[in-house]
Parts: sequence; C-alpha cells; structure tokens
Amino acid sequence: MTVKYPKTVGQCIDSMYAMREQRLNLQKQVELMKKEEAAIEAHILNQFSKAEIRGAKGTTATGSVTAKTVYSIADWPTFIGWVAKHKAWDILYKQAGQTALRERFDNGQEVPGIEAFEKIGLSLTKAGGA
Repeated sequence: MTVKYPKTVGQCIDSMYAMREQRLNLQKQVELMKKEEAAIEAHILNQFSKAEIRGAKGTTATGSVTAKTVYSIADWPTFIGWVAKHKAWDILYKQAGQTALRERFDNGQEVPGIEAFEKIGLSLTKAGGA
C-alpha cells in the first residue's frame, strides 16, 4: 500500500487527526454493534432453552447451541505455586503488568529480567478554536 503524504508536517498532523477521529467513530459503532449482537445472542439462547431445542433456522442462517470448556483461576497462590513447581510457564501469557512494574521502578526497586525503555509515540489533540 502506497501512502501519499501531505506536503507539510502540519498537514500530516491534521490528516492523521482526521483519520483517527474517523477510526474512533467507527470503533464506537462497532462496540455498539457488538453489544447488540450479544443481546440478541442471549435472547436466542434463552428462546432455545425455553423451547428445549438446540438449534433453529432463519432464511439466511442457521443457529445452534455450542459449548466449550474454559478455565479461570480460582486460587492464584496455589496456581502460581503449581506453575513454578512444574515449570509450566507456557500456561502464562508472556507479558508483565505495566502498572505494577512502573510502581516498582518508580520506587527504586529493580525487577530481574526486566528492562525499561522509552517508547516514542505521537500525541494529537484538537487545536483550539476549531
């Protein structure tokens, strides 16, 4: 994909700001649609339950009840102890909590295996009077 950039930095900033506003508006619409989908899904599953059926057809789609096992941690200390004892690190996401790390580093505490670096980004705000 070839991007044609505006000629000046100011025009680039305005273009990026407009694009971000458009994306955020679309994102709001998507989030609203997701909520509506979830409400309709709950309604359909409720109707299936009431009718004691596991599926139904519309004119363009078929719906059926699915089930899958998901797991949640009920006892963190026990779970983490087991992970450490069995070296089952693959069970964990390989990401550290940024807020907890920031607090420790801000208090002068070093955490082995962690390095801090500055992530450079761009902040955009709407110009006054517009």
